[in-house]
Amino acid sequence: MLLSSSKISLLIRELMDGYDESCIQPASYDLRASSLLKIKGKEHVLVSTIEWIPLPLDIAGMVWLRSTWARVGLLFSGGWVDPGFSGNLTLSLFNGSDGEIRIEEGERIAQMGFLRLEGGSEGYKGAYQGSMGRVGPRRERT
Repeated sequence: MLLSSSKISLLIRELMDGYDESCIQPASYDLRASSLLKIKGKEHVLVSTIEWIPLPLDIAGMVWLRSTWARVGLLFSGGWVDPGFSGNLTLSLFNGSDGEIRIEEGERIAQMGFLRLEGGSEGYKGAYQGSMGRVGPRRERT
């Protein structure tokens, strides 16, 4: 079940570092860029969120780009945030346009929906647990 604004506010108000009541939407929370970005045309960048996200074991997150940014040519690799994850999220952005896209520090860039799980979860134990700031790939290269 996707949580509503009132449930999201109750869930994350006390848990999330960087929480801002004005970022609550009807069915999501707006995530903000932690730094100024000037993304040249056809350039890929990583940026972290201001928010430190600690998810309980019965809540998963789903992240997607705000449509405002898609309308100017920004592409985004969104996805799941597993139950039990704790840390800043690193967002992968690609400017598909020819011009520069400027994103101010603190500007709303993505949205996160929260889903309540049925049944238990052991929680996230992956390489990005506890991420602080922008984190590059942590995979073995072949």
